[in-house]
This record gives sequence, C-alpha cells and structure tokens, in this order.
Amino acid sequence: MIDVRQPEEYAGGHISGAKLIPLGELESRIGELNPDHEYLLICRSGRRSIMAYNLLKQHGFEKLYNLQGGMLAWTGEVTTD
Repeated sequence: MIDVRQPEEYAGGHISGAKLIPLGELESRIGELNPDHEYLLICRSGRRSIMAYNLLKQHGFEKLYNLQGGMLAWTGEVTTD
C-alpha cells in the first residue's frame, strides 16, 4: 500500500502497513518500488491516488489498485503510529 497524502494527513490516521510517499515525491522515488509487486494507492478522496496510478502506469507498473473514495470511504481500522 502506498499512501500519497502529505505527511500531516498521514500522521492524522492511515491504514496500518501503508508506506507514505507524497504524490509530489512519487516520480523521484519510483526506484523504491518494485514494478512486479501489487500496490494499492491511497489518498484522502481518491483524486491524488488516481494521479499516482496514472504516473506509475506510465513507468511500466501494471499491478495497481486505487482505493475508490480514499480514506474518506475507508471503513477499516486506522493507526497513527
């Protein structure tokens, strides 16, 4: 899972295990990701995560999923660790 929100948003509550890579840093940090892995992309409402989805697709990533509605729609547990 990749959370593309800003650090202060992430600190306010995120899905356990999600890696924080703000959308503005994603392209420069693509080397941290494995194009063969599956990734669920997360943001507050789903808008930034779909932009991240499109960016990663352009870089050859295929196994991508967007959390529709983002954290606003998430009904599972969140953590602030």
